[in-house]
Amino acid sequence: MVHNEIHAIDLLIIAAYLIAMVLIGLVVVRKVRNMDDYYLGGRSFGPLVLMATVCATIIGGSGLMGRAGVAYSSGFKAIMTALPYLLGMFIFSGFAGRISAVGTTFGVSSIPDLFEQRFGKSAKVTLGALIAFTMMGTVASQGHGDGDNHQHARKRNRHLL
Repeated sequence: MVHNEIHAIDLLIIAAYLIAMVLIGLVVVRKVRNMDDYYLGGRSFGPLVLMATVCATIIGGSGLMGRAGVAYSSGFKAIMTALPYLLGMFIFSGFAGRISAVGTTFGVSSIPDLFEQRFGKSAKVTLGALIAFTMMGTVASQGHGDGDNHQHARKRNRHLL
């Protein structure tokens, strides 16, 4: 069996997944009444769902783009570097319910919005800039990892020709 080819079962699994996502979207879109519902799920998520959402967003992106390349070149070390990150996300889950309650109480949808209410517009702008600066590093590291993935794939594919 050749492992670098797409087979009919692979296409069926992908098609089933895409169809399921569209059907879920069609069912759930009826519950969206305003932007709060869209961006924050109507503020109906519990701490466990909030934690899982954050973990999936952050770890999923770094795992797909960055950590895969590190795992290919370094092996088990890549998994070990993810464990402290997972621990941090688990600890964060203890605060997720409180953060959600503060958002509901003060009618805010982001940490910068909360800072604006507490400290003024300049605090919101400053915090937004800090978050943007931090995200540039995250995106850059994921791009670097993606480049490593492509480089390893090219080296591997040369041997197949």
